[in-house]
Amino acid sequence: MSSKIVIFDMDGTLVDSSYDITASINFVRRKKGLPNLEATTVIKAINSKETKLSQIFYETKEYEKKDKELFENHYWDQCIQNTVVYPEIKETLQELKLMDFKLSVATNAATIFAKKIIKTTGLSHYFDFVIGSCDVKETKPNPEMIYKILMRYKFNKDTHKTPFIVGDSHKDIAVAKNAGIEPIHAIWGFAKEGLDGFVSASSPKEIIKILESK
Repeated sequence: MSSKIVIFDMDGTLVDSSYDITASINFVRRKKGLPNLEATTVIKAINSKETKLSQIFYETKEYEKKDKELFENHYWDQCIQNTVVYPEIKETLQELKLMDFKLSVATNAATIFAKKIIKTTGLSHYFDFVIGSCDVKETKPNPEMIYKILMRYKFNKDTHKTPFIVGDSHKDIAVAKNAGIEPIHAIWGFAKEGLDGFVSASSPKEIIKILESK
């Protein structure tokens, strides 16, 4: 295989899911007698490097089973209500396919939600594989899901070009290092700003220029 592999994060990279994620978190919060959170607060917390999300979202030290079940039951219908593909994503993916890049998704979202979102937003046909949290023991920045994708492509580092991951969060940058692949920091979505020392793309189409230069 001579084609380059490009792995995409989903939330905040391919799609803007901030309102639906927030809606389901707030559904659980209301059940607990807590006030609603703003979408900006939720996204800032998700993208923070050190944040304890269970404390911010539900005021618990760890995620409780009942809260997780409430979220998942609500999010199954909610996840496609307001979630939209970012501008230039479809055009970029189409161009990468025409250039014979191999495309997959690695997301910390539950696999059932990820596949539903990818399908409903019309992105399924661009990707060979969609790997989510249901498919691994540990999520990003652990490299397990990246390794699973590379294994499915029968990737060999001695004979194949170095793969890339495109993502908006610290976890995507960290998983690139942990898996021995190259990161492209997507700053058009949840991220909003680049990370020093890493290649950043301010729009999806910039990915093509970056990959062509490698």
